[in-house]
Amino acid sequence: MKPPLLEVRGLVKHYDAGKQADSRGRRIVRALDGVSFSLERGETLGLVGESGSGKSTLARTVVGLEPPTAGSVRLDGLELANLTRRGWLPHRRRLQMVFQDPYASLDPRQRVLSILAEPLAIHRTVARRERRTRALALLEAVGLSPRVAELRPHELSGGQRQRVALARALALEPEIVILDEPVSALDVSVQAQIVNLLADLQRRFQLAYVFVAHDLALVRHLCDRVAVLYLGRIVESAGRRELFGDPRHPYTRALLDAAPLLDPELEARRERRPLAGEPPSPLQPPEGCAFHPRCGERAAVPGERCRTERPELAPVGPGRLCACHLTRVSANQALPAPVIRR
Repeated sequence: MKPPLLEVRGLVKHYDAGKQADSRGRRIVRALDGVSFSLERGETLGLVGESGSGKSTLARTVVGLEPPTAGSVRLDGLELANLTRRGWLPHRRRLQMVFQDPYASLDPRQRVLSILAEPLAIHRTVARRERRTRALALLEAVGLSPRVAELRPHELSGGQRQRVALARALALEPEIVILDEPVSALDVSVQAQIVNLLADLQRRFQLAYVFVAHDLALVRHLCDRVAVLYLGRIVESAGRRELFGDPRHPYTRALLDAAPLLDPELEARRERRPLAGEPPSPLQPPEGCAFHPRCGERAAVPGERCRTERPELAPVGPGRLCACHLTRVSANQALPAPVIRR
């Protein structure tokens, strides 16, 4: 069988906490703690979770901006996790990233033309005399006027800057674009334009996306599959319809309950179950299931399994995975999922 376009297995990223230490003297922030997923050609995978869940760290580690502590990142079967900076260079053009803040990610001293020509020069994919033509074609692809080429980032609106960032990511004709909350810093009207542009670019260039977001409505609109992160681990992964229609993990249900409904009558009638407390510190994660201190459904699991035993991400149906003792008491016995009124 042909391997997935992108395959991540057991990805771990720890940071040195410096002078801060937990009760056992450990000085490690566990930003990622064994994340695994795959991405097929032309597919969009959504990564959702609260702030601090590890979404941005995962994105930066996959593209090689952060070295992994452990684990595997394979692009078309080729291992990338242990490559040096020079070793990464031939593969950069296949895997690009668009950052959350388009102003911070663009060099304020460069004109847009230079920003778009720079990757072409580094990778030597286009002759010098043809780079201007290529840059103008990229601007046209993202819906910007050729006159933008002579402007600097501070002379552009937020939406224009994000379009330039997208054009730069497309300059090397990548197969995968990782989008780290690409619309969260933009006005709602501009968000809609960028989302439509992303969908159009995916169709035109056969791109695969990893879409990091807080906005569940955007994830539902754009993504084919969704992975839910909590404290550096994926707790549920499923197709878009399955996850939004029948969430299996209590944390996923809590995220969906927190999202407002467009229908005001349904919004007024529905029963809310807000999450208690704050996410634990990645410096001192809880024993057992990391979500159990905030989970209102742990009483349904016999004994102290939630407090003492960490659930593994395991199949709970065709094409879907969940890490919760509620859905799997043992390998051959399942508990019924709690009924949640929506």
